[in-house]
Amino acid sequence: MPRIIQILVIATLVLTIAAPGFAWGPKTQTAIVSNALLLISKNENIPLTRLKKDIQSGSLLSMDMLEELYPDLESNAVRAIEAEMALLQAVQGDKIDPYFAFRLGALGKLVAEITSPMQESEARYRTLYFADVSKNVQRATLKLKKREFVDPKTYFADVVAAANVHNELLQREYQNGTGFRGLAGTRLPEDLSRSVNAVADVWYTILTNTAVQGNISSGQLRNYVELAYTFYIRRANLAEIDAAEARLDRLVSKTADMQVRIGNLFFEGGFPDRAVKIYRAVLADDPNRRDVIDKIADYYVERGQKALTDKRLEGALDAFKQALDANPLHPSAERHRLETLTQIEARDARLAQDQAHLDSAEQFQALAEEEVLNNRYTEALVLLRRAQELLYQVSDEFPTENQRRIRNINNVRYRMQELKQSVVANAQSFSGSGFALDIQHTAQNIVENATTETLRALMKAEYNDELARLQKEMVPVATLK
Repeated sequence: MPRIIQILVIATLVLTIAAPGFAWGPKTQTAIVSNALLLISKNENIPLTRLKKDIQSGSLLSMDMLEELYPDLESNAVRAIEAEMALLQAVQGDKIDPYFAFRLGALGKLVAEITSPMQESEARYRTLYFADVSKNVQRATLKLKKREFVDPKTYFADVVAAANVHNELLQREYQNGTGFRGLAGTRLPEDLSRSVNAVADVWYTILTNTAVQGNISSGQLRNYVELAYTFYIRRANLAEIDAAEARLDRLVSKTADMQVRIGNLFFEGGFPDRAVKIYRAVLADDPNRRDVIDKIADYYVERGQKALTDKRLEGALDAFKQALDANPLHPSAERHRLETLTQIEARDARLAQDQAHLDSAEQFQALAEEEVLNNRYTEALVLLRRAQELLYQVSDEFPTENQRRIRNINNVRYRMQELKQSVVANAQSFSGSGFALDIQHTAQNIVENATTETLRALMKAEYNDELARLQKEMVPVATLK
């Protein structure tokens, strides 16, 4: 992942703590930026308060990250500020959006950095001073001034000079042990106020001065747009992404390579459908871009494999077909398609078999009820037993058929129990010689075992004729035996 992308991934986490830079510590920088925000929002009626978290996340960037964001920073901090001011003036719209606010926060940190005292002092005394400032920053009373437009070339020369005019004295006091009890503590309100006012002036200039300072290249605008996409995609708020996309697309025309990079950001950020939409737009203009063709085909193969894992065979088949549509020569898409088609055919065969078993079982149940109407309970039991056997052959793979299986099994069990009780209660009808003990015992066996063989042994001669008739009528039965 490019370093500049890492900047935004880390910076959008509000709780990220930036490493100390060469000036004010993180706590002091946050206080300076937050107070500048309040000044602009309250005194200048510019609504920044709602974007406080975004501004503060920008102010938490480490100096290394600022150097990545502002290429001129290491060689000329004022020039970096000037370039960023011009860029933000060029890209701002009618509404201040979260990424713009983030960039304001990062710029505010940079302004606070270069307007702090003791920048040229020895590192150990500078560190002691900034640590003392962090401990006392909340107790300082700020001295505020009227806002002014900033011309970076002249404005910062005066401000930086004023910030460092007492450096030698401050360092001597830290050398002799006086430290913050001396001039450093006395001047803290003024030194903090200088940085707060400088940040507020820079923001005020960007947000209210309509004259764009300097020329902004299309490369700068494209870089801003790509980083903004990174920022918004990292936040994973679709509504916010849609709103940002509408604004960003008006800033600069996207090159094909830029579109692909943005598509990659969507893909890596968990929005593959948005990425593929962008890739397809690129292909519409340049159908021969192999890198984009491969990305689309690989995406659909991956989606098809996931559908297979979820047992969504039709979805998998469709995904593999789309992969082949994108790239007919994809190394695995056709193999996956054929394997999926084979699985679908096997599944459909299993489904058809389950449905045939269910249909036959229900026909046996219907015939059993006809036997009951004719008081032939043992014949009905034979038919129900056959229905039960068929139902036990139905799998639980298909939800609808499984529910139908369970419902029928319960019905058959309940009906068989009823009929067995009827057989016991009317056992004498099997012999025609009264309720003899041997006949009762035989009927009890029917209740306990209810095997087809036992029932057939008890049937009268006419049952064989009836069974022959049933076998002719029940064609599926012969198939399923």
